[in-house]
Amino acid sequence: MVKRLLRLDWVPVVFAALILTGIMSYYAGHYLPLAAVGSLVVMLVQFRVLDWIHKMRWRGWLIYLAGLILSLFLISQLIQLVEPSQQVEFFIWVLTPQSVLDFSGSYTLVMFLLFGIFIGFCVHFFTRIQYRVLVTFVLMMFPFLLFGREGDPMPVWLMLLLPAAYFAVMIYCRNRRPSSDAPKPAEICSGTIFLWIALAAVLILPKPAVQADRQLIESLLNFDSLTDFLMERINEFTDSSHVDGFYQNSSKIMFYVQAQEPLNLKFKTFTLYDPATDTWKAGKQDQKPDGTISPAEDPVNVDPALLSNALLHVLTADPSIGARYGLDLTGFSEQPRTTARACTVYAEKAQYNFGLTPTCWSICYGANNSSVTRSGVLYDNSVMRSYRVQYYGQQDQLTELAVYLNRTLDQEQWKQLLRHAWFGASDLPAEEREALKRAYRIVRYSRLLTDDYMAADAPEIPEGVKALAQSIVGDAQSDLEKAQLLEQYFWHNGFVYDKTYYKSPGENAETFLTSTRRGICFDFATSYVLMCRAVGIPARYVEGYSMNETDQKGMFVIRGDDAHAFAEVYLTGIGWYSMDPTISAGDTSDGLQVDSLVRFIGLMVLGGFALAVLLWWLLHRRIAEAWFRWRVFRTAPEQAASLLMARIKKQAQLSDGCTAEELSRQLQVQYQAGCDRILAALEQCIYAQRPMEGAAVPGLYVEYTLARDRITQVQREARKKRRKRKKGDSMELA
Repeated sequence: MVKRLLRLDWVPVVFAALILTGIMSYYAGHYLPLAAVGSLVVMLVQFRVLDWIHKMRWRGWLIYLAGLILSLFLISQLIQLVEPSQQVEFFIWVLTPQSVLDFSGSYTLVMFLLFGIFIGFCVHFFTRIQYRVLVTFVLMMFPFLLFGREGDPMPVWLMLLLPAAYFAVMIYCRNRRPSSDAPKPAEICSGTIFLWIALAAVLILPKPAVQADRQLIESLLNFDSLTDFLMERINEFTDSSHVDGFYQNSSKIMFYVQAQEPLNLKFKTFTLYDPATDTWKAGKQDQKPDGTISPAEDPVNVDPALLSNALLHVLTADPSIGARYGLDLTGFSEQPRTTARACTVYAEKAQYNFGLTPTCWSICYGANNSSVTRSGVLYDNSVMRSYRVQYYGQQDQLTELAVYLNRTLDQEQWKQLLRHAWFGASDLPAEEREALKRAYRIVRYSRLLTDDYMAADAPEIPEGVKALAQSIVGDAQSDLEKAQLLEQYFWHNGFVYDKTYYKSPGENAETFLTSTRRGICFDFATSYVLMCRAVGIPARYVEGYSMNETDQKGMFVIRGDDAHAFAEVYLTGIGWYSMDPTISAGDTSDGLQVDSLVRFIGLMVLGGFALAVLLWWLLHRRIAEAWFRWRVFRTAPEQAASLLMARIKKQAQLSDGCTAEELSRQLQVQYQAGCDRILAALEQCIYAQRPMEGAAVPGLYVEYTLARDRITQVQREARKKRRKRKKGDSMELA
């Protein structure tokens, strides 16, 4: 039984199966036994088919080519059939580290088939037909390179078995190889070319992989800990925020959101900015609730239309209140009730203690132990897997009366108006009285935080930012107009959203506004908040997620790389209002053009290298021969004869120490080729010391070409005989 197994040439089969198993251990580690058995079966079948194809010669290769095309077509159809049911495209799935993706059985099967065809063919060809030590080494390194590229730990058993199998293949192939068949320069050249191409395919291909720190070399990343890092990063209310946090991307799905419109959802706020370190720090109002605030008492937002109607009813019933603040309500009418919108958030797998909410949200359903920070962030003391939040849209907030009050009153007058309206609302319906009470409590909270949110002389606001903000708002009267002018400033003054730009030490919001004008959402939101505070508008820095992608069911998909920073400003008469000064990536073509240009140049370089290798492979013999001919006809006749004789010796693989007569005899015996005229010319020049005429060189070169062609023909026939002999030996063993 053992002898029969050895006669089946199991060594290269096991070697190929181990390589495929090692690759699949990266994509399907939980199904490793199944992958190992499948790899062995696939390689056995493929080796048998390739042996038959090699026996059939060109007819077999035509059949194999047709089968290969059919297989690739079926695999492509399988990918198209599978992709709609997956959360990520196949190409992105291949290039993304598997540690941050969900297991996909369909995609794993496709990878198994593709790698199985490639590895099986290469191992069979370079062990059973033309053994190449460098090529088999590169094939053995594929699993190592795959794990090493992503920084994942490689199984110890795989690290031990693959080199052992490689050395077994070396012994196996050397035992089958004739002793005279030593490696030639052409073999070394082909192996080197294959090595470079394989390394380029594995290491140079662009990877939209999740990166822990894009400033570091990708090979240094440890993606095993990246997922845990991302989960911890968003699962807690951190005390600080820095621009580096937005370079830590992940394509892993984190939330699904069912909503009527795309929104910016917040989960963290920061109040204090440090320009020296370009870092936001949390204030007291940004901290987790201590549990003493019940959800019913939290300062959530109220229906904007209900609040406007309550104010209108109070001011109409008691005109003296409006007159005290110089209000003219002529022409204002009651607003129809605002229909609260809803968004439902579903956490994907992981469970979080914070809630994603729009800025102007009112009620949360499904969070049984929830509370709200003083900055309006929803938090739950347990976990929040799914919940529904009611909110009001930004246009709903801009009622006619609210815009008028924003243009007429300052912060202190707005607070006093709400206080007087609340005390004078005894005859109003209960819901309108409640709306006034909650609005007063909101503005009271905001007023208590004024020193943090709007201190224009605070040291964290650089002088350059103050001067720029004042010049932008000009003579604008209302806070709403000022906020909109500051937001629009980023859209029309050469600012570029560029995620490939990294700040130098010392750069901060001021340098972003005055010099670089290139950055990401962190820089846009930070600069905007500081400019709002510089002109007296309470503002806070907010972090959360943007909603850009939808699935087939129409639900918004939020991934790790949808992390976004924006701002919230408190507007008199309106309340907390979301502002997003960040230019969309689609509007900043400069950074994308640079990235596209780099990719294009890279492709051109790789394409040029591949074309140069192909042309050299096809033409290097002709180029070398043309160069040799030029040397022969440009040199002295005596040296030309020596060059021709040395060239013949090299091609015939004869010893340099043999005499002219020995050389002539060996050429006649082994190759039936003659070089009598070249030998005679050498004897005339060397032994007789007589000069040779230059006119004799063309005749000598013609004799050299005849001998060269005959030597090449005999060597080609000898190689064919060796291959037939090898094939016969393998058939006898089988």
